[in-house]
Amino acid sequence: MDTHQKKALQKMNTALCDTLELDADLEANFVQCGLFTENKLEEIKAENTNKRRIQRMLKALQRRGPTAFDKFLFCIQDNYLWLAKQLYTIYLQEVNNTAPSSADLARNRKIELFVQNKIGDSKKLNKQVKQEISSFLLLHPPQQPHLFSGDSHSENHEQEILRKVFSMLTNEKTNGESTEPFIIHEEVSLDMIASEISRMSEQLRSLEKQLCYYKSLDISNITISLDEIKKGLDSQNEFKLKATREEIACLERELQQKSRTIQEHSKRIQQLDSQIQDLKMMCEQLKQINSHHQESTPSKSNDYQRSDLVHEEVPNTSTRSDLVHEEVPKIQTKFPPIHSERNIRPQKKRGKPELKSLPCGIGIGQTSSTHHKMWKY
Repeated sequence: MDTHQKKALQKMNTALCDTLELDADLEANFVQCGLFTENKLEEIKAENTNKRRIQRMLKALQRRGPTAFDKFLFCIQDNYLWLAKQLYTIYLQEVNNTAPSSADLARNRKIELFVQNKIGDSKKLNKQVKQEISSFLLLHPPQQPHLFSGDSHSENHEQEILRKVFSMLTNEKTNGESTEPFIIHEEVSLDMIASEISRMSEQLRSLEKQLCYYKSLDISNITISLDEIKKGLDSQNEFKLKATREEIACLERELQQKSRTIQEHSKRIQQLDSQIQDLKMMCEQLKQINSHHQESTPSKSNDYQRSDLVHEEVPNTSTRSDLVHEEVPKIQTKFPPIHSERNIRPQKKRGKPELKSLPCGIGIGQTSSTHHKMWKY
C-alpha cells in the first residue's frame, strides 16, 4: 500500500470506525478477496468494541500488499458504497495533491445521474448489478471529457458510453494515441453489460476460491519438483492400470471356467438323451416280448392239460415197479435244482449192512427180472 492510500485511510479513519461494522457479510468478502484469513479475523474480533476492531483491521490492512486498498474498496462497496466513493475521492486528492476540479465533480455527478436515469428503473438488472456498474464507472472514468457533456443523453453518446464500458469489461485494447472513440460494429445493450458483469463476478469468485485453496496448501514450503509429481502420477496411473488388468484377467478365468462347466453340462445332457432313447427302445422290445409271451401262454397250458390226461389213462393192473417203469418216460416234469443237497454225500455206516427190502418186496439176495429192470433205472 502506497503513501497516498495510507493517508486516505488516516483521513477517513474516524468515518470508517463510526460507520463500518465487522459483520458476517464483510468477513466473508474479506476471506473471498484474500484480504484477511479466518485466523486473522478471529484475532481482530478478539477486541472488546467494534471501534477497536475496525482500528486494528485498518492497521493490518496497510501491511496486506499493494492491492489491499483496491480489494478493501471492492469489499465495502456492497453495503457502504458512498463510503467507498468518498475514500476513493480522498485518495485521488492525495494523488493530485490538489482539490478536485469542478469538472471532475461534475463528471462524477453526471455518471451517477446517468446510471440512475438509464438503469435505475430497469427490472432486468438487480440492485447489485446496478451498484457494480456505478462503481466501475467511478473507478474507471472515460478519458474523453466530451462523453459526459450536456448532450450525453442522446442516443449516440449513450451508445459510445455503453461501448466504452463493454470494451473495458471484455478487456479489448484500443489505440491510446487515437483520439477517436472505440467503435463496436454491433449495438451494445444494458443486458449485454449486465451478463458480462455477472460472468466476470462468477470468474472472480472461482478465482478467489482457488486462491484460498492454494494458500491453505502452503505451496511455498513444498520442494517437490514437477518431474517428481509427474513420476508419482505415472506410478499411480500404472498401479491403477495393473489392478484393472488383474481384475480383467480374473474375470476372464471365471468366464472360461463357466464355459467349461456349460460344455460339461451339455455333454451330460446329450448322454442322458442317448440313454433315454436306449431305454425307449428297450421298453419297445419288452412290450413285444410280453405280447409274444402272452400269445404263447395258452398253447403251453393246453400241453400241460394233455399230459395230465395221459397220466390219468394209464391202467393200474401191473405191479408198482412196472408202473414206475412205464410212467417215467411219459411225464416230463422239471423239478427245481436242489443245490444244498446235491453235493452232500451220505456217510458210510460202520458194521454189517442191514437187509433192506425193495418196494416191490424183493430182498437183496433175491433175483428177478423186475428187480433188474428197476436197478437199471
